[in-house]
Amino acid sequence: MQKSRPTQNKRARERAKQEKQQQKAARRLESQQRKASQPARGANDEDPDVNAVVIEAKIENGELRAKCWRSLGYLS
Repeated sequence: MQKSRPTQNKRARERAKQEKQQQKAARRLESQQRKASQPARGANDEDPDVNAVVIEAKIENGELRAKCWRSLGYLS
């Protein structure tokens, strides 16, 4: 079996590199379009992961302790 020539290897690497760059550019464009279509989050928007209802709050040993409830259960 004969080895391929160095120029053929180089061309194959260059083609692979160009394909990767095209795929990367397509991913970037898709990401930009997705971000542009989402509504912007303002300072007054609530973060659903942080949202909780405080049931009880008290100070123990100089620390604020709060019992909170959210849909996933109790937090402390």
